[in-house]
This record gives sequence, C-alpha cells and structure tokens, in this order.
Amino acid sequence: MATLEPIHEAQVLTCLKLEGWTFGLLINCNVSVLKHGIKRLVLIKISLRASCLCGEKRACRSPSPASKKSSSFFRRTRG
Repeated sequence: MATLEPIHEAQVLTCLKLEGWTFGLLINCNVSVLKHGIKRLVLIKISLRASCLCGEKRACRSPSPASKKSSSFFRRTRG
C-alpha cells in the first residue's frame, strides 16, 4: 500500500476493542524512513454511567439536588 487509508485505522481500532487493548501501532513499510510510516492509535473508553451528586458510586435512586431545584423553579414560574 502506498499510503495509510482510514479503513486501516478502523481495522486496528476494531482489533483493539475486541482484544481489550488500549494502544496499537499501524505500520506502513512502503516509506523511505520507517519512522515516518508508524502511526500510534489510542482507544479511549468512555463510561456512559452518570455519577450521582450524593456521592454513591453505584446506581443511585435518590433525586439529585439539581433536579429538585429545576422542578421547583418551573413550579414557581408557571403559576
């Protein structure tokens, strides 16, 4: 291959996800200086779990203070 295409990055990122790795190297050997053909890819894992304002690390069922403030604000402005 003459250049690295976006599909090659996608393949490396898919392998990182499947194997549970964080870092990967994409190497193009078709360059005059090998260090110019190395691309380091990092898989960033984002947690979708929302944190509770009460300090609980597990799922919390108590309403947050922010939701209490917003609901009372809407009650006051409505009527």
